[in-house]
Amino acid sequence: MSLFAQPGAFLLLVVLVTLLAAGLGLYAWPALEIRRAGQAGALLDREKERLIEENRKLRLEKATLENLHRVEEVAVKELGLATSVVDVPVTKHEHRMWFETDPATRAKWSKRNYYRFLDRWRDRWDLVLDPHPPESHEHGPDHDHSGRRDAE
Repeated sequence: MSLFAQPGAFLLLVVLVTLLAAGLGLYAWPALEIRRAGQAGALLDREKERLIEENRKLRLEKATLENLHRVEEVAVKELGLATSVVDVPVTKHEHRMWFETDPATRAKWSKRNYYRFLDRWRDRWDLVLDPHPPESHEHGPDHDHSGRRDAE
């Protein structure tokens, strides 16, 4: 008598095969996901290392370009570039709109431009030739450093 001849034996065999496949699937699926995550992690690590190296190179290039004396030195010594004075005819003319405007309006424009400049560049001490002037300098005894003018 064969196994399939008994009633329910085929059903039992199908259930056992299904349980075996499900068990194998429940074991294999997480193992495959762990493997995929490990591969993705390795790819991300390589990308991170590449970006760190690129960042290091860019910081070095930035530091080189910020040092204008170094840029000029490379241009002159390594590239053979040099500065020269060229005689070019220049015609100077007055700014008609500025000089045709009444002095009160010009003063208003000038003050507005001053404050625009001040608002934009106020905290850029790196642009000043001597960002830390000496503390002691000669003034008269009535000189006030507070920036206020006393009403007389």
